[in-house]
Amino acid sequence: MKAETSISTIVHLGAGLCRELKNFLTYNPEKILLVEADPERAEALKNNVVDSDNIEVYHTAVSQSAGKATLHRYNLADVNSLSKPTGLLELFPGLKELESLEVKTLPPSQLIASCDLDDNGDNWLIIDTPGEEMRILKELQKAGHLQLFKYLSLNCGRAPLYEGAVAGIKIVDWLQDEGFDLIATDDDEDPDRPCWTLKRNNLILRYKKLLQHFKNLQDESKQKKAKIDKYKKKIDELTRLCKKREDQLNEDLVKHDMHKAELGEKTKAIDDLEIDNKELTNQLHGKEQQIQELAQLRNEQASQIEKHLQVQDKQEAFLQEKINAIQELSEKNQELQDQIEKKEQRIHHLVKEHEEKLKQLNEKEVQVNKESTEKAELKALNNKYQQQLKQQNEELEKLRQQLETEKQKAQDHSLQLQEEQQYRQQLIDQEVLKVEAQLELIKDILIRDKAF
Repeated sequence: MKAETSISTIVHLGAGLCRELKNFLTYNPEKILLVEADPERAEALKNNVVDSDNIEVYHTAVSQSAGKATLHRYNLADVNSLSKPTGLLELFPGLKELESLEVKTLPPSQLIASCDLDDNGDNWLIIDTPGEEMRILKELQKAGHLQLFKYLSLNCGRAPLYEGAVAGIKIVDWLQDEGFDLIATDDDEDPDRPCWTLKRNNLILRYKKLLQHFKNLQDESKQKKAKIDKYKKKIDELTRLCKKREDQLNEDLVKHDMHKAELGEKTKAIDDLEIDNKELTNQLHGKEQQIQELAQLRNEQASQIEKHLQVQDKQEAFLQEKINAIQELSEKNQELQDQIEKKEQRIHHLVKEHEEKLKQLNEKEVQVNKESTEKAELKALNNKYQQQLKQQNEELEKLRQQLETEKQKAQDHSLQLQEEQQYRQQLIDQEVLKVEAQLELIKDILIRDKAF
């Protein structure tokens, strides 16, 4: 990069002895962070920058997680790595491992977060961690820290040189997809492990953010549509349940009408029985009046008999005087006795008939009392059924009101969702227009760059 470029913060992962330090200082950075896993090299770095207030040295390895890892040290210190070599042995047949050290590790996201980088600052990240390049970059991208750097320098083999490593050209392609443009490739020192320098393309990043925002809006719109469909299904289900309940209530109303008709027939029968009871009561009163008349007639006849006996007694006094008269009187008396006997038989027969009528009347009264009891029970049953019917009607009314409320809520919510969907669609259309305008602007810029 040009020396006149302004740099806010430089972060060098795998700094080694940092032979580039003098070059870094030409950019007048506010802060330089040097990270080295090798304890001897880290100590040497600290001694070199002891008088610099804006330079910090971290003795740690950079890995995917915090903890411990094994550092493989070789007779060529620049290729020290946390991973075992593969293609590196072909480049350096005489490469030998001197020792394996257990070193402390920090994830790159935690390390960068501790730097408190300015989002708008011109920050520079140098990665010189053999075999760990892609893992570090993906961890930074996942944490959202990759876009904090305006410049990226990557020291990496053209081909994979360590276990799990990724070829440098593939890493560069991945970075270009993430919004960085390749601005320089330096292979003067080592053609097999060149240094790629990339610069953040804010237009592409803005385009990617807009595109992601557009996708988020689409996903949100799909979710809203799914919710609307769900509420529609719920409304249909409530409508179906309401129709089922209404059909059931109609059946109950039909049954109620049938019970009401039966109750009317029974009430009419009771009324007929009351009429018959009144007629029987009137007949009973007539019979009682006849019996009273017969009793009065019997009393009158008895009084006449008593008078006649008195006359007979008087006639017996004259028997001694007039025998013929007595005989005549005896015959008349016998006739009178026969008539009295007939009258008594008649009276006995009438009394028996009266007793039978009384017995029938008592039976009728018992029947009337029984029918009156049944009528009272039917009336009580009718009242109870009327109360149940009233309760069912009240429950039906409450259910209908509740259903109307639920329908209104569902309709209001559906209308609200439709309005939100329309609003979201308007936002999407606006964002799409902005994206298209920015794409046209990018095309114009690219065309102008090519023209120049």
